[in-house]
Amino acid sequence: AEAPAGRRFIFVGDNGASEKDLDAAERITRRHPGLVRAVFMHAVSPGATAAPLPPDGELHGVPLRYFRTYASAAAKAHQLGLIGRGALARVLDSCEEEMAADSLNLPPGSPNERLLVD
Repeated sequence: AEAPAGRRFIFVGDNGASEKDLDAAERITRRHPGLVRAVFMHAVSPGATAAPLPPDGELHGVPLRYFRTYASAAAKAHQLGLIGRGALARVLDSCEEEMAADSLNLPPGSPNERLLVD
């Protein structure tokens, strides 16, 4: 499959134990050089504790970035030049609004709140 002229893609997936997203990203970046600008993998955990965050790297010359939150994914996308400063600010503002509105899953001082704020 070829991308329309001038188009490149960002692959986003999960790295959970039952997920095959990293395998798919590896195959796509190997078989279609230049098609993918970056691979972002959401570090997921089956339990209540935070998933380990693997080190960032590359797949066949394509940046591979791991993230736990949308805020950290946006920050990494900005560092790679994939989104501008304004887009990063909008994502961060949205994350803060969502956190403030979700006292059930993000009670003040909880491990989840610390994970998102750190």
